[in-house]
Amino acid sequence: MEKKKIIFKINGVEKTVEVEPNKTLLWLIREVLKLKGTKKACERGDCGLCTVLLNG
Repeated sequence: MEKKKIIFKINGVEKTVEVEPNKTLLWLIREVLKLKGTKKACERGDCGLCTVLLNG
């Protein structure tokens, strides 16, 4: 699968990454950026543990 370039700010730092479109934001944050504060629990989004604040 062709990777896509994403440019964004996280914790005030601009990041540029290339990821496959089938990866989740949670995966990107935890596995690529190595920021382990965001957790996975129910894997459906019901519990809110993996919530990420956008444009905040």
